[in-house]
Amino acid sequence: MKKRIITGICVSLFWLTLLLWAPTWCLFPVLLAATLVCVHEYCAMLKRAGMEVSQKFLMAAGSVWLGVCYMWPNGLRSFYPGWMFKGMEDPLGDYPAFFRSFIHKLCWNDGFPMLLAVLALGLFILFARVLFDSKIKKPFEMLGTTTLAFFYIPFMLGFFVRLAQFDTWRPFELTREGIFLAFFVALITKAGDSGAYAAGMVLGKHKMFPRISPKKSWEGLIGGFALSAGVGMGFVWLAQNVFPATHFATLRQFLPHETFFVSVVLCGIGVIGDLIESQLKRATNTKDSSSILPGMGGLLDNFDSLLFTPAAFYFYLLWMYG
Repeated sequence: MKKRIITGICVSLFWLTLLLWAPTWCLFPVLLAATLVCVHEYCAMLKRAGMEVSQKFLMAAGSVWLGVCYMWPNGLRSFYPGWMFKGMEDPLGDYPAFFRSFIHKLCWNDGFPMLLAVLALGLFILFARVLFDSKIKKPFEMLGTTTLAFFYIPFMLGFFVRLAQFDTWRPFELTREGIFLAFFVALITKAGDSGAYAAGMVLGKHKMFPRISPKKSWEGLIGGFALSAGVGMGFVWLAQNVFPATHFATLRQFLPHETFFVSVVLCGIGVIGDLIESQLKRATNTKDSSSILPGMGGLLDNFDSLLFTPAAFYFYLLWMYG
């Protein structure tokens, strides 16, 4: 318990420092490094269970995908020159002419879906790699575990980049407001984890999912919902009354019942993400993905609840405020 608390405080201080004082671009290399560590831990679990997986391909594909997300802001909307429809000036107006022309052709050439092209090319490369490597004895297993890993970790964590790019069209740019939106998701999700852990320790009697995670209880789940909702509503209140308006324009539009709904839903998605990783660990007979964080296990153990919540919140913002 002591190690867990100390590690949690150190990790929190690191993210708080990055959030408040580091340049906005720093989020990308930190997220990239975290993604690659999670991929490494995932591959190590499978290899310990005697399963085949292409770690080198995953490392390369994860890096490329996050780089693509960083280059093409707000992925779904970058299929077309959305800045034209919004009456905005060209967001690349102050870039060199050759670079501006290159990006326009890639991103906004008659609505060509570059992101789908990247995914299709990556899938083809993976199949070709398995086809021509005679050392691979279980091609179905290799293709399945590797494809799953890509969509499970790099693809889903790419939505943190999407949130950090919210309301910008400029390539290789993250906004302070977007970073706070990403932080809002992480804060609510981890508050749910902490609330569930504390309530489960004190009040937990009724097992929620004994087949996958014997320690989780319904009392813990209720505690997680309560703390997520409380933290979410408190953060939005601070955004609307205390924090600088320029950094919280979107959260300032949230209504109390909307904040409560979003917080509870994100907490629930985080719980499901946690259970999914628990199922993968049980299938590979693994207790922790690694011991990189004393008292808290591996990085994947701590990111498991964060793998699906950024995507949910991103699409919610696009639907409601995009």
